Amino acid sequence: YKESYLLVVNTEFQRPIPVLNMNLGVMYMQSGNFSEAETYLLRAISELKKAEMYSQLEIAYKHTGDLYKRKGMFNLALEYFERFDSLQEMNNAKKSFDAIEALNMKYETTKRENEIMALNKEKQKAESQAKMFLNGTAIILLAAALILTLISLRNTKTRHRLQKEKGEKELELSKAKLKHEYDKKLMDDFANRILEKNK
Repeated sequence: YKESYLLVVNTEFQRPIPVLNMNLGVMYMQSGNFSEAETYLLRAISELKKAEMYSQLEIAYKHTGDLYKRKGMFNLALEYFERFDSLQEMNNAKKSFDAIEALNMKYETTKRENEIMALNKEKQKAESQAKMFLNGTAIILLAAALILTLISLRNTKTRHRLQKEKGEKELELSKAKLKHEYDKKLMDDFANRILEKNK
């Protein structure tokens, strides 16, 4: 352990050093070297505070309380156990708060996603209705154009039929007029011949 500690101390990677100091303190405590254990545990506590590694600091307080309990220094043991309990409560509260925040964020995210989905559905519905309206309008306009075309064709046929009938009537009238004029001429000629004979 000490060799590992010295290896890490001689490198630039400083973050695990407080944890190594705590672990060395525990190792010395378990081997009965309380003086070295106290040195490393107190050093670890100081470094963990600076690094704001509160979950590890909580553990360091507990080990230090165990150390002073073994040494028979019950007042100090009680002090560090109280620090351990206080920090544990704070860490648990922070974990609970973080969990609540995570749940709240998840809820808000889900809520926003549902709102976006609802808006997309409304948009798709509106687009579908608009498309149906446009298609319906196009069909109505096409039907109207077809009806107008049919009416125009019927009117054209009717006009042609009327013109034909008018032409036929005019032709009949013209024939009748010519026949009348011819018959009149014949009558006039006949009358003239009779008058000449009577002279």
